[in-house]
Amino acid sequence: MAKDHTLIRVGKSKIGIMGLEQAHEEVSKSFDGQSPQIIKEELLKRLKVRNFIPEPAKESYMEAFWREYQRFMGIEVKEESEGLEIKILGRGVPTASGWNRRLLKYLAI
Repeated sequence: MAKDHTLIRVGKSKIGIMGLEQAHEEVSKSFDGQSPQIIKEELLKRLKVRNFIPEPAKESYMEAFWREYQRFMGIEVKEESEGLEIKILGRGVPTASGWNRRLLKYLAI
């Protein structure tokens, strides 16, 4: 049995989606050869039954579902940048805290 929820990126957020793998399996069997738009709409239709999808974000969810469907089908998908990530590594909390304060000071300029 497929796992019940999957964490995916929708826009800049990571969202837990219930039933994604099951939807992929069903859609890949029933909609093989259909256009991407039809598959996106079917994925949205199936997944909104178990997941809250805000109307203004519908297109972002459809694109995320399509990206994950392509991965499921073994198609290479170009990863989008998730933005700048800064990690401060130090020997201990006092060292890391000092770097955090300095970094925030310079980023605020």
